[in-house]
Amino acid sequence: MKIPYLIFVVTLLLFTSCEDDFLSVEENVNNIPSSTAPTIEAFICPQDTLIKVKLNYTRPIVGTSIYQVWLANVSKAIVTITDGTKTATFDKPEGNVSSTFTLNVKFFKIEAGKTYTLKVINYDGQQAEATCTIPLNSVDLKKVTVQEIGIGELGGKKYIINWDDIPNEENYYSIYVLDKTYSPGVGGEFYVYVGSEYSEHSITDLNNDGKRLSSTKSFYLQKRRDEYYGGYSFNEIQVLNTDIHYYRYHKDLAENAFTQDNPFAEPIKIYSNIKGGFGIFAGYNRTSGIY
Repeated sequence: MKIPYLIFVVTLLLFTSCEDDFLSVEENVNNIPSSTAPTIEAFICPQDTLIKVKLNYTRPIVGTSIYQVWLANVSKAIVTITDGTKTATFDKPEGNVSSTFTLNVKFFKIEAGKTYTLKVINYDGQQAEATCTIPLNSVDLKKVTVQEIGIGELGGKKYIINWDDIPNEENYYSIYVLDKTYSPGVGGEFYVYVGSEYSEHSITDLNNDGKRLSSTKSFYLQKRRDEYYGGYSFNEIQVLNTDIHYYRYHKDLAENAFTQDNPFAEPIKIYSNIKGGFGIFAGYNRTSGIY
């Protein structure tokens, strides 16, 4: 869901910290995974109606990239999910322009507190899998508030998001602010589009168990706006209670983005919980409200 698409480059995994010897690609060439090692990105939560798994492949610096071969065969992969009792198989992507496998939750329900295992068998027989547990509790929507902090550079009002920490447990949070548009269609149908989204990740309740928490990032918020074609636009605020995998993955992504323009920065190894491949399989419990 909504998370920036990431292609894992194998060289990210070939560097160690400054305390260790700097290893070159040539010195580690025997440890480079196959160019078709599965790279997975999947986030699941009880509130979603469609489960999505993005499947990609690693692109090694040495050797020949076989992207076209992979693209022509990606739909041959088998993607399954299980809760230990029930197992479901994802629908394959249509054509050769997508690598997103989908599963409607009416065939496989995601529930809070349960542990799920995702497994991928690639077209060439390579296998990868990962496990995550959906946090049992969600943030109380009645305790989610916004606080105006001033006017932003774009001239609009900016706000921080406040909520009560879920007590007596270790929690990790992410915040999303979505700019959505409701558009009426033909025959009584309607469509909801996400025009833009803004987020803050990797918030913890360390030393603040059960206390009032706030986003450190501010967001532009507007009340409902009527559109000329009969629709309207609005802001949706989401507070995610995430698992540790979601937290660590997005924390590394943020650190990597922060250092991208610095040629002297130490390379960041992006967190992965995929066995037999790279990527992320994580869960969260979402609370949503309209501003």
